[in-house]
Amino acid sequence: MKGGAGAKGAQAKGGKDQKSMLAPKTGKDGVLVTPEPFYVKQEQVKIRRGAQAPIPVIFLPFELGIHKCHVIFTDENVGEV
Repeated sequence: MKGGAGAKGAQAKGGKDQKSMLAPKTGKDGVLVTPEPFYVKQEQVKIRRGAQAPIPVIFLPFELGIHKCHVIFTDENVGEV
C-alpha cells in the first residue's frame, strides 16, 4: 500500500503528523478555540471588467448564533466597492 491513511508515521504537507493536525487548538489561556465559521480558499480573485467569477465560501458553524461574513471588493484604481 502506498502512503495510505493506515501508513505508520504518515505526514501531511508541512511535515506535521496527522495526529497534531487533528488535535484541538487551544489559546494562550488553555481554553479551546472554536474555528471560524466562514472559509474562503482563495485570498484574491482577479476579475476583468464585465466578467464574472465564482467565489466559493464555505460556511460551517461550530456554535449556535448569528454569524456574519463581510466580503470586500477592491479595485486598485477605485478602492473599496
